[in-house]
Amino acid sequence: MCEVVYQIILLSGNDEQQLSDDEIIVSILELQSIRSELGLSFNITAVMKDEKNKALIENYNMDFVIASDFSNMVIAQLVDSAKRLPLFRELLSLEGNEIYSINCKQFFNDTLTMTSKEIRAIGIFNGYTIIGIKNRNGKYKMLNQLHEIIQVNPSDDFITICKHM
Repeated sequence: MCEVVYQIILLSGNDEQQLSDDEIIVSILELQSIRSELGLSFNITAVMKDEKNKALIENYNMDFVIASDFSNMVIAQLVDSAKRLPLFRELLSLEGNEIYSINCKQFFNDTLTMTSKEIRAIGIFNGYTIIGIKNRNGKYKMLNQLHEIIQVNPSDDFITICKHM
């Protein structure tokens, strides 16, 4: 038996969305009970398939809740290039840099069309490392190609890996 557990990640193998999320919610409640009864301090990360269920479990004092489209994006990035594994280990660990979401309204009030390079420059100028965008429909776009043209709305969120001091 393992003596120390720092992180438990809950993934469901069920393909049906609601059954998958139901399994995750039951597991969360069981793990929180075990953590409380035994005085343990591990973190729980849950991957939810339905945004409504994600909002529901955020009320259960969760450490991290990840939408399935985000986890799928990470897995797709790793499959595309194993060289990214150290980056994701750093980002998804409990130490070091973390992923933040910052509303684009902090930077501009109008819809803008610009390149990934220009978006990254806005981030650097404001002290952030921007790696992607989550649009108002909940879709993620990584800034992989510097000259790709992207439309950014004030209601979108920038995905950043750190705030520079």
